[in-house]
Amino acid sequence: MRADFREKRLLDYCGGEITTADAHLVVKDLQNALDDEEIIYPSVSFRNILLWREGPTDLNLTPAHEITGRPVKDHLPPGESGRSGLGLWKRPTRFLKEHPYNKERVAKGEAPANGIWLWGLGTKPALPSFQERYGLKGGIMSGVDLIRGIGLAAKMDILCLHSATGGVVTDFLGKGQMAAAYLKGGGAFRLCPCGSPG
Repeated sequence: MRADFREKRLLDYCGGEITTADAHLVVKDLQNALDDEEIIYPSVSFRNILLWREGPTDLNLTPAHEITGRPVKDHLPPGESGRSGLGLWKRPTRFLKEHPYNKERVAKGEAPANGIWLWGLGTKPALPSFQERYGLKGGIMSGVDLIRGIGLAAKMDILCLHSATGGVVTDFLGKGQMAAAYLKGGGAFRLCPCGSPG
């Protein structure tokens, strides 16, 4: 008998620190399997982006790292909005359990990336151009798409470094070199926000 999704526990919020390359493969296969209007864009490691065109904008979502080891039923969004989003949690779980990537990890005794957890709900902001507002040419470097998205909305330069992970293990040397090159090339500053080491 299949266990109710709500009775499951979130054991690892980052899918065993899934690599960006593996995440891209798994997310691409998941998107093909879902075949609906919700689009999942692969990003960096376990952080990916769901474009939920018709979804509610008032969901109270709990960050996954705050509930590690706890039953998910106590942290699903309440009310009608929460019920409408439950399928977005449940359907991927069924697919990911059978994905070759996860079967291989289980066979090796490693934790699988066998589910998704939604958090960080937001809508695209309308921001003025940073340069027009402050007279400075600025760039953003981050391993987190949320930060890069804010930079895009403000028409800032996005400095892409694939070895910037958004985690503790990241390419600090590469980031410094890229920042120096950006500043020497005419950029007024390079922002890597506090609290986001990537």
